[in-house]
Amino acid sequence: MKGCWLLTTLPPLDAALSSVELPRFALVGSNNMVNVNVKNEGSTEITDLTINWNDGTDHIANIPTSILPGATATVSHPTTFTEPSVVEKNILVSITEVNGGLDGNLANNSGSTLFNTISQSPPRNVVMEEGTGTWCTWCPAGIVALEEMLTNFPNDLIGVAVHSGDPMEVTGYGGYFSSFPSFDIDRVFQGVSATTYALENYFLQRQAIEAPATVGGTYSVSGTALSVNATSEFWTNLSSIDYRLAVVVVEDSVTGTSSDYDQANGYSGGAFGTVGGYELLPNPVPSSQMVYDHVARKLLGGYAGQNFSVPTSVTDGQMVSYSYNITLGAEINTDNLHAYAILLYHSTGEIINAGPLQKVLTVAEEANDIELLVYPNPADENFNVQFTAAGEKYEINITDLQGRNVSTMTLEESYVLQHHTVDVSALAPGNYMLSVASSNGSFSQMVTVK
Repeated sequence: MKGCWLLTTLPPLDAALSSVELPRFALVGSNNMVNVNVKNEGSTEITDLTINWNDGTDHIANIPTSILPGATATVSHPTTFTEPSVVEKNILVSITEVNGGLDGNLANNSGSTLFNTISQSPPRNVVMEEGTGTWCTWCPAGIVALEEMLTNFPNDLIGVAVHSGDPMEVTGYGGYFSSFPSFDIDRVFQGVSATTYALENYFLQRQAIEAPATVGGTYSVSGTALSVNATSEFWTNLSSIDYRLAVVVVEDSVTGTSSDYDQANGYSGGAFGTVGGYELLPNPVPSSQMVYDHVARKLLGGYAGQNFSVPTSVTDGQMVSYSYNITLGAEINTDNLHAYAILLYHSTGEIINAGPLQKVLTVAEEANDIELLVYPNPADENFNVQFTAAGEKYEINITDLQGRNVSTMTLEESYVLQHHTVDVSALAPGNYMLSVASSNGSFSQMVTVK
């Protein structure tokens, strides 16, 4: 019995639109280019394409190119995309002609992508999650790499050491790593090697992307009780979304006395070069010599984010918040805690943006018992700040939800009732933390600039 061959004949011209590249979010008034990835699935070289992108209006252009059979190329449409106001649009793209004539296969000639303009460009923080474990022979490289990245990018990077298989593991968190050490960057780039070259490259790619919302909030600790209010302030109109909020609580300076806290160290002896000093330490490094930083302690809302924490549609300027109240374990030193809010795209797992939570002192922590009155709140020009001083020097500070100071007023020592006006007319609309602080303590209150 002789075999049979099924012969297929390629059409002479077949330009397949593989994907459309357009920023998902862009600032109002910015120029954006529509790039189209095209594969030549025909038998003839493609020398020019007629491409139309449509946002309600056709934008048709004939574009010279050279794509050999079987090859792929990115073709840029000469008409840039600019929007003067906040919009949400579905951009339709189609290849209408190839080499001046009809395409031999029209079924693969179109695509689309969502596009939103944003009224503000919020601070963009990248989340870098390190998969690690005390049992992991090569994980010292991950510890060193994370510290180097946080040193190089202290204002735009959130580092989380996600332990697995040791006493610092958080159930339901470390299981998302398949290799150790490795890094997930905004959960888009996953399994990245523990080298600062690779980490910096992916960090810069993510940091350059516009985000649709500012992410932050507040937290307070009373004994072992942790109260968290995560917030996300949106700067665009979004419909039919599946975004979610989550909170990661981390602790610095974590130590232990059992052998489970010994760090396996494959770099001992220096055979693999210099690795942050681990080449000078034994294998394993005894727990008495190990201090672990950025350790994930709680994951509020779960790895996929809190269901129903963000509405399915939001509008420009809308604030969304979600609160958690939990009890911390006795092994956690609350003086060394930090907390970060994360905004997730649930469908893909991508971290859209993140931000640090600001600590708010509880009544028990207010050593100077300031009774603070701020009015009007919201305000568009000035906040009036009233409190009774107790013989201390005070500062009135306003910080954004990323923890950046935007206003400071220093006051002289006094015992009398204080009335001060804080000018906020130059601040962008949004939520801020206003605090009155002395050497004995402080009081903070969330305020809104209209």
